[in-house]
Order: sequence, then structure tokens, then C-alpha cells
Amino acid sequence: MLRSTTHYLVILLFLLSTISYPQYRTLFTSRSTQPDYSGGKQLEENKVPRNLKLDLNKDGSPEIIETSYGNCSSNGCLWQIKDGKTQKNIGQVKGETVYVLKNKSDGFNDLETFWKLGGGKATVYFYSYSKGTYKEVKNKNLSGDQIPKYFEKKPPFTKELKELN
Repeated sequence: MLRSTTHYLVILLFLLSTISYPQYRTLFTSRSTQPDYSGGKQLEENKVPRNLKLDLNKDGSPEIIETSYGNCSSNGCLWQIKDGKTQKNIGQVKGETVYVLKNKSDGFNDLETFWKLGGGKATVYFYSYSKGTYKEVKNKNLSGDQIPKYFEKKPPFTKELKELN
């Protein structure tokens, strides 16, 4: 019996949905954010803070991860991370895509970010939490074929802000 293309597509999508990404907790991009007009004053549209909430230390008070379009380019954003309980700034990371890793440092998830540069180049940054702040611990430059290969082992963007297995 000949099966339809749709049948095979459904099976493929199911199999892709069951792939495990053991080192990743979730991921996000600027598409994950929502406008935050709570500042009380009217801001230029491209300067309106945008944020998302994600509990990086599992204390029940999600951290606020904020950017503004004024801090973004076509290649990525600067992200400010504020403690969920104190609202104190606990770090800044940069990247187009931010991967939240399952590994933890001082109780907070480690972060890996991808920043697209011009000329077919990119940089991957790794951040760990230590002594009250996120700090860059290493980075890796990518170019050419290294960039698509980098994404081959990453969760798909359809998993954005969803807990991974």
C-alpha cells in the first residue's frame, strides 16, 4: 500500500519531537520577548524594553531577561539579567540566540549564546554564574561551514522557551 507524503511527514515530525537534547534546558531569541511599558514614560518604539521571565536558579522567582531594540542589531542583542527576587542586575550576555544549559554554576543555569557577525563569521559565548553575576568564561569564533554545523546539534527554534527533555 502506497503511503502519502503527509503520512511520512507526520511520522518525521513525531520522531523529531522525541529527540533529546540532554545538555540543553531551553532556548530563546528576541522573538520570545514581550514589550514592557511599565516604565511610566513613553519611549521611542525601538527603545521599548522587551523582556521574558525564566527561572534560572529554580527558586520560584523567575529572573527577568530584558533587552531593548536599541540594544539589538540584525545580528543579536545585549541581554540584561535581573534577579527575580531583588530585581538587581546579575549580568549581561550578548547574542542572537541564547541557549540555557542544564549545567549550573552557583545554582544558576549556565548560558551559551550565538552572535552572528558580518562576513560569514560568528562568535559563540559561554557564561557561568559566579559571585553574584553572570560572567563570560570562554568564547569560540566560527566561520564558513562551522556555522551550519554548530546548529546541527542544537534544539530547533520551534522549542523556544519550552522545557527540553
